Amino acid sequence: MISKKILALSVVAAASLTASVASAATFTFDSTSPNSKILVEETGGGCLGSCTLVGDYVGDHSMNVVSGSLTETVDNFIEWEITGSGLGGKTYDVTASLYFSAPPPGGGGGATGDGWFATVGGLLSAGSLEWENGGVGTVFFDNGYRITYDLHDDFVVGLGNKAYTGVTFTAAVPVPAAGLLLVGALGGLGALRRRKKAA
Repeated sequence: MISKKILALSVVAAASLTASVASAATFTFDSTSPNSKILVEETGGGCLGSCTLVGDYVGDHSMNVVSGSLTETVDNFIEWEITGSGLGGKTYDVTASLYFSAPPPGGGGGATGDGWFATVGGLLSAGSLEWENGGVGTVFFDNGYRITYDLHDDFVVGLGNKAYTGVTFTAAVPVPAAGLLLVGALGGLGALRRRKKAA
């Protein structure tokens, strides 16, 4: 009976300690940082008239992770626009740099890819984009925090001159040390009870 009371008190105490040192964090992608940018380099093709592909991040994105990990998908993460009213198409290489201002002190990553686009005066357009290494990368922060990004490949055909690339973020916070102590304590108490029964 005493061992059961001790076990219950240990669980309550460890759970309270775990809650008090929770590793909750906010992860913020900062689209306005000079370290967040998209570079497009034309590698071939041509247009009658002018046509150029430009890309830009749609906006910031924040994730609040209380414990463990959290996954979120942003469908409209990068906006691509074919400028000009030419007729034709081009191939291109793209480099995307991502900067996260939180958790402090921040950190960055990036991805490269290549693709093509074709347009009829910006009225009807098509294109594709394929990221190297699947567009996947991980940014590590202090104290064990990390976020993984997975930029989506694209293939679009439609009216107009704009398209969007999505991304999937998975942010994770470390398990509090008290949580590890709780697991260890419960394991030790369980072993103690088994030894008593065996005796």
